[in-house]
Amino acid sequence: MMVEFAIEMNDVGKRISHRWVLAHLNLSIQRGESIALFGKNGSGKSTLLKMIATLVTPTTGALQVLGYDAG
Repeated sequence: MMVEFAIEMNDVGKRISHRWVLAHLNLSIQRGESIALFGKNGSGKSTLLKMIATLVTPTTGALQVLGYDAG
């Protein structure tokens, strides 16, 4: 089975305590594609990467990495 996207996020959000760190994130990255993440301190870059690495589970939405459910 050939997976079209390496990473696919649909309406992903992460809540830590009473604060939303990420909300309503939609992202599709194809195999072989490169991206860069830019943002201010506290904007959720590290949390996003931790979710992609399956170290942190999303609070809402669907996340797939290489066709596997990472949520």
